[in-house]
Amino acid sequence: MLSAIFLGLSFYSQTHWMIFTFLVFIFFVLILYFSERRARKILNELVRILLLGIIVGIPSIIFNFYQGMMIRETVERGLVVKVERDMWMLNNAFRLEYFSLFLLAILSFILHRKFDVKYFFIFSGFFVGYFLFFADYILGIYMQIGGHVIIPFKFMAKIGIGLLIERVEEIVKKFKMKILGVFTNMILIFMFFAFVSSSLFVFYYFASQLALSYNREKIKIFREVTSWIKITYPLNP
Repeated sequence: MLSAIFLGLSFYSQTHWMIFTFLVFIFFVLILYFSERRARKILNELVRILLLGIIVGIPSIIFNFYQGMMIRETVERGLVVKVERDMWMLNNAFRLEYFSLFLLAILSFILHRKFDVKYFFIFSGFFVGYFLFFADYILGIYMQIGGHVIIPFKFMAKIGIGLLIERVEEIVKKFKMKILGVFTNMILIFMFFAFVSSSLFVFYYFASQLALSYNREKIKIFREVTSWIKITYPLNP
């Protein structure tokens, strides 16, 4: 029921998130359909989730149906920006950060031999997210969806990496490979501090740059405008 409710709430969100949600859902259903018979039994539950989700999202669907002008402007300005093969998202697909996350997440599924619905869902999440990196180039249409799927892709990929760590720990315990456990822990500690330090560095760097240039000029203009309003339209005439 909670899954259906959150699926229905995606209708009230931006178009980018709704597209990602339904692509993951469709890919997840296809994987279950072509997998074991045990997994196919869950398809009935997924159909119920889809139907209930649509019911929850009906008010948004009806509202947007009568907002043709707003939808058209959203598509023109927000979703489809221009008709050309933009290389920005394609280049991002091969950036060290995103490509490494994808490979590590895939590795977790290569090492697992027994899969359940949880693994299929996580795989669908980061696989579809990474596939959307190529959508602009394949379709020949530059869309802003790419920048919006980076966050859910990274989130699902890191869950997949968590499964990889879990699998490595199982191998360490089964074969008593303490050296592998120590090596894995060292890598995890390095990745954690690298992530924290790089995030803080990027945040403070851009914050300082904005404070020195962009924000200073905008604050100056804002003060001039407010001063003019106070003089022109005083509160106590």
